[in-house]
Amino acid sequence: MPSALLIENDRDGLFVRYGGGEWISLDCTSFYLVALLLHSERPLTGDEIHKTLVFSFLESEVTEAAIRKMVERLRNRLLFWESIIETTRIGNRVARRRRPDVTYRIFCRASDVFPWEQ
Repeated sequence: MPSALLIENDRDGLFVRYGGGEWISLDCTSFYLVALLLHSERPLTGDEIHKTLVFSFLESEVTEAAIRKMVERLRNRLLFWESIIETTRIGNRVARRRRPDVTYRIFCRASDVFPWEQ
């Protein structure tokens, strides 16, 4: 079973890798967005991602539209996006979560806090 591996490194930045592929560098917000989607057991709408990631965690001025744009950029940049994230609909809203057959590991410092730990 392939894994979506995320690693955080003080010196080199934030990276994601799928299976045995290459490491791809991510900015902080994108890294935590991918981590949140991998961690979620249920599909998250853009509004739920925005509330969890931005309001309670990053506490920055990122709009829901910016989150949608970030997802689009990640889809284009991470060639394995469709292999690890499934998209569904909840009513008239798009929702995303980790595909059930994908496992993941996050390697980080013990002091790191993630959005779902807030």
